[in-house]
Amino acid sequence: MPEPTGPARTAWNAVLLLFGVCLVLWFCVKLIESIWPWLLGGAMIVLLIGGVTFWIRLRRGRW
Repeated sequence: MPEPTGPARTAWNAVLLLFGVCLVLWFCVKLIESIWPWLLGGAMIVLLIGGVTFWIRLRRGRW
């Protein structure tokens, strides 16, 4: 049976876990920050194509 861990060891493990979570969150924010213009541009292109398609179909009465 393993020995029970003391409060100092438990606190150290909590600090390491918190540091790991912060590091992963920082990495995710940096990744999203680097691809943000591409995501925004892609969304604008999709909305433009959808709007033009909707306008053409509405004008020709295909609904």
